[in-house]
Amino acid sequence: MECRQNLRLSLNSWPIKTVALAICAVVLHAPLASHAGTADLPEFQDMREQYRAVTKGKADGDAIAEKFEQWQQQHPTEHLIGVYRGALNCLIARDAWFPWNKMRYANRCMDQMDESLQALEAGGQSTDLLHAYIERGFVNSHLPSMFGRKDMAVEDLIAAQQLPQWSELTEGEQQLILKRLSDIQDADSEK
Repeated sequence: MECRQNLRLSLNSWPIKTVALAICAVVLHAPLASHAGTADLPEFQDMREQYRAVTKGKADGDAIAEKFEQWQQQHPTEHLIGVYRGALNCLIARDAWFPWNKMRYANRCMDQMDESLQALEAGGQSTDLLHAYIERGFVNSHLPSMFGRKDMAVEDLIAAQQLPQWSELTEGEQQLILKRLSDIQDADSEK
């Protein structure tokens, strides 16, 4: 009986509770801490290169969009993939012949990018957020003015600059983004 009371007292003591809570906190948060973001996944660089090939007209946008869709199905919580899927739809719209196809893909593009970026802002990794702001900023800055996305492009590129990960970009990447931002603002001031 005395042994049970001593055991109960020791389990109810402050140091034991603190250690137990600390262990629970580490175990519960370990999966979150171990995931750095979509941009840090090994396959992301390959997918991004495929996306860039489409931007240069060297790859089929529909085929790459299918690969991105499959990849997102495999990684449903990776919202940066959705931003790139949306951007791919803008490239498909660019290459479409019929006006109704251009509009359908352009609308899909904007919706997917907006939804995915919103999900990233709600809880995504800041490295992913940096890539998402830059990508949506560039895509929006190239859309025709009838879509009214130039202000959003400026906001996105400025938001990217304000993230701590901005300093991790190369000087060349930073200059390219700043040049695009300047071009958008200059075009707006000429109106």
